[in-house]
Amino acid sequence: MRRFAAVLALLGVVGCDDPPALPEQEVSGPRPTREVWNVRLTLAEEGRLRVRLAAPYMAAYEGDSTYAVLESDSTGAPVTVTLFGAAGDTSATVTAPRIVYREAERRFEADGPVIVTARGGRRLDAQRVMWNDAARRLDAPGPVTFASSTEQVTGRNLVANEDLTRYTLGQVTATVVVQR
Repeated sequence: MRRFAAVLALLGVVGCDDPPALPEQEVSGPRPTREVWNVRLTLAEEGRLRVRLAAPYMAAYEGDSTYAVLESDSTGAPVTVTLFGAAGDTSATVTAPRIVYREAERRFEADGPVIVTARGGRRLDAQRVMWNDAARRLDAPGPVTFASSTEQVTGRNLVANEDLTRYTLGQVTATVVVQR
């Protein structure tokens, strides 16, 4: 669980460009303890590649709840998180304009539009996706569209494994290709 925190702490030292000049503004709410631009981060779990993350901007917050906010920038470049399975292969890629990582829960919350692509041509489109790293599970509350080579499904409140090979969905409308 602390593997992400250690990496977030290091980000203040390595892998960042000088911040762009920002206009003076009145800031309300919590202030970040660290800010990093052009984030490129690789995380391992038990010596194996687990997550590759790229974001134009990251703000880390520490306190009662430690979390990091990763965001796109004015160029529109999204935040990209690539997940890797036990064999070292890509299980899914998540792209979104904003992703929050909550350390204690080992949970990423992506706000949309969010696109999740997985091997085999599977794709999920949603406005919000939560990924639980410990459970290796995706939750997409609200409306979603799921597509693969054999189906096009719309519905609500998707729960899936991270490579999108198994999922449950409510209020379903679907088109399924049946091979004879």
